[in-house]
Amino acid sequence: MDKSEYIKSSHRFTEIFGRYGDLLAQDSKEHVEQLLDNAELEMACESFILSIMDEELVLDSTARKDLLDLCSTLELDRESVFRADFWAVAHPFLAGKGGAAG
Repeated sequence: MDKSEYIKSSHRFTEIFGRYGDLLAQDSKEHVEQLLDNAELEMACESFILSIMDEELVLDSTARKDLLDLCSTLELDRESVFRADFWAVAHPFLAGKGGAAG
């Protein structure tokens, strides 16, 4: 991914996190913020989605679609850090096929 695409992706994620970050448990929110501060966008996105799922928070359909697209752009559908089965659990959640996103 080139620098301009990375910056665009970072802005997209920051916008979504800005809308939903305060709904997370404090430790989850701080973890995502720390990853963003360290320019670990892929890890921040993965951690954010896992936290949303674990805490059973509801995202609107636009946010789910944006995160689904962002995951593909960041190649989280191919490689993840925190959970080996990240895409197997995140994709149905973000696609609205189960979990708290329903």
